[in-house]
Amino acid sequence: MIANSLHVSALAVLLMLGACQAPSEPTTAEPASAPLAAADTGSTAALPPPTVAINGRTAIISLPLRLSDNLIWVSSTRMSEADPFVFKGLEIKPGGGPQGTDLAVFFYEADHAGATVLKFGLVPPGKMLVGLPGAIYTGPVAARFETSVTVQ
Repeated sequence: MIANSLHVSALAVLLMLGACQAPSEPTTAEPASAPLAAADTGSTAALPPPTVAINGRTAIISLPLRLSDNLIWVSSTRMSEADPFVFKGLEIKPGGGPQGTDLAVFFYEADHAGATVLKFGLVPPGKMLVGLPGAIYTGPVAARFETSVTVQ
């Protein structure tokens, strides 16, 4: 059941953000501009900090979570706000995070020079924080994270 919900969440994010081929340009990532802020929603305890890495033009944002909490990380950055980066994929790694947590790994690729802030929220599976009116989750977000990424 969780696996199906995760697939739906990942597919929804993919459909929302689309994909685009990017030219080769160097990138840099600034340290996370906001620490992981976990709200105690009952079963969700504080999570280890996320990591941000740059590999060529690709920004890799790794966000710890606990799949047993029935929550998943989703982007809260609209396509127009992510420029010069475009969403390329999401990989869920059960048991792949620090301190025995699971991991949601987001991949963004630079399309051209510039800077942006990428934002994420921890919500129930199958929910979105950006998208069509009426489809956006308006309940409590268990945690939020944002990071600045720059393309030279």
